[in-house]
Amino acid sequence: MRISPKRPNLRQANFSTLTQSDFISLSKQQGFSGVAEFEEGYCRWIRYIDYQPPQATEDIGLLHWEDDILIEEGVDQSYRDEWQKIDDGDGDYTALILTYNRETYPTANWKASLVIAGNYFIYTENRAIALPLAASLTDCLKSSTDLQKHIDYLSCEISFGLCCSGRWLSCTSGDKQT
Repeated sequence: MRISPKRPNLRQANFSTLTQSDFISLSKQQGFSGVAEFEEGYCRWIRYIDYQPPQATEDIGLLHWEDDILIEEGVDQSYRDEWQKIDDGDGDYTALILTYNRETYPTANWKASLVIAGNYFIYTENRAIALPLAASLTDCLKSSTDLQKHIDYLSCEISFGLCCSGRWLSCTSGDKQT
């Protein structure tokens, strides 16, 4: 997940109160859930839930360690990610996936996922509609003035947080206890 530090604080907002500028700001976030395939230092990310529209290029990174930081450098795209372990789960981890009914949604993949490692979790929930082909989610929003389409396009959840003493605290959408 990538959230710009310049994103406005919209924790108390709802879709009906957002401005066009707010919608555009939210559309610049990135995040996905899926699986990773590793081979000889390369990692291929297979995205089953993606906040951004599908891209023509694969997401492949070259991995190497620099001290305790795992470095990922893009192969087909120009990027550098630095991954720092925050909790190894000490063997306590769970991954759950909710898939769509293949008869009803033959081309859809995951509906939701929950991964827990130690005290940390990440939850993703796919949007109810497929995004149109576009270079970015921002382009999807700019191609329509329909408020409901904007809401549908942005209705993909990716939440990261902590689970402490039975309380789930989101680190990405405000500290709400659920």
